[in-house]
Amino acid sequence: MFKLKNTCVLNFFMFVCLLLGSMSLLAGGHEGAASHEHKAQSPHTLSASVTLATEYLYRGVSQTNGDPAIQGSFDYAHSSGFYIGVWASSLEFNSNVTNEASLELNYYAGYTFDYYGLSYDVGYLYYMYTGQNVDASSPEVDFSEIYASATKTFDMKYSPTASLGVAWSPDFGGGYDDGVYVNGSLSVALPMGISPYFSAGWQDLSTGKGATGIDYFHYAVGASADVGPITLDLSWNDADNVCANANDCDGVMFSVSSMF
Repeated sequence: MFKLKNTCVLNFFMFVCLLLGSMSLLAGGHEGAASHEHKAQSPHTLSASVTLATEYLYRGVSQTNGDPAIQGSFDYAHSSGFYIGVWASSLEFNSNVTNEASLELNYYAGYTFDYYGLSYDVGYLYYMYTGQNVDASSPEVDFSEIYASATKTFDMKYSPTASLGVAWSPDFGGGYDDGVYVNGSLSVALPMGISPYFSAGWQDLSTGKGATGIDYFHYAVGASADVGPITLDLSWNDADNVCANANDCDGVMFSVSSMF
């Protein structure tokens, strides 16, 4: 059973339900408009997603103390490549402060484009942890990043896809100075909508006020499968030299998601 432990998470659940209902009405309106024979395709795209996961892992580290999470997103994209959106997740975070954060909100905007056979994505991401009244002795947890990635899908059997990305934060949350994150992934597309994958990342955080610098490596091995409008994902995850409790850094994660 998923644990809705507080009002903030319950409000988020209600928000996701209202969002999906609105998207369904919006999709119906677009479908009716598209029935006109000479209607030009709109350059604007709206989409939303909802995910139920056994755990929320951020770069290999649990943000829910091993408990389940509910997540959702709402995005706008233009045919030029520009996009903007918001993503949210329930969490159990920073329980040692007066009011622990119970909801993470990510606001982002970026631009995608193709060049010399590669697909690029560059953008800005802001992490906000709501519901938390940070103690005077505790550092700020909200932070921002600039990110960029390049992806290549090879024209061969099973369409292998490789991706490499980097993100940089000038003032990483939790009292660190700048943070650098490098990540990569490899996946293939098998019959019946099954896609095995491997992903890995390296996080480096410089020493900041009230904290010591750390760096660690994490990876995930798993597979996703499309079943109608639903995507199932099962993976094994592990991170090294970062968690005091090993259970927060390794284990199996399963999620069910859908995009509208």
